[in-house]
Amino acid sequence: MVNKRVLVCVGNGVEETEAIITISVLRKAGMDVVIADCGGTRENEMVTGRERIRIMADTTIEKCCNDNWDVVVLPGGEKLANTCIQNTHLNTLLRRQHEEKKWLAGICTGVLVLQHCKWLHGLRATTSPLLREQIKELKWTDERVCVEKNVITSQAPGTAFEFALRIVEHLDSANRCRTLSDELRVRWSVEETREPTTRG
Repeated sequence: MVNKRVLVCVGNGVEETEAIITISVLRKAGMDVVIADCGGTRENEMVTGRERIRIMADTTIEKCCNDNWDVVVLPGGEKLANTCIQNTHLNTLLRRQHEEKKWLAGICTGVLVLQHCKWLHGLRATTSPLLREQIKELKWTDERVCVEKNVITSQAPGTAFEFALRIVEHLDSANRCRTLSDELRVRWSVEETREPTTRG
């Protein structure tokens, strides 16, 4: 079986908890996870997160935006979100993912980047309740993780494990999620985020 290819977008100001937990869980699931710096120009550069934790990127978004990815993941961090929104290479990649019906995933302010993609307007999505008023082009729902078509969204650092496991569920299987959640001692079930609570 060919490993699923995952691109995780980082940059200065990234929310480290959301990025590191997602990267770790997906690698534990056997996926080929590549970390791309959306603000840098050189490979193997360090980015500094919002809590001053440093993460080494494998490559830059410019060098990998034409590759094929099963999912593109957007962690949070306000500064990172602004960087991503302004990055034309990333925006081209996100559009291609959408057109090819491949997965897109955003958590917390990463969802603001998805909202910037106007072709996703009207989609049901979640993010931190504190950001609810900033995603008026999306249909906000108070779920810890929301799956709508080929888009997975989540709320905050505290939902990062569920976010990552939901990606595993859709790229691999529910059985793999059960095994991982047992190993990690994380509460998770297939039915957990199936019933939406949409608020106007």
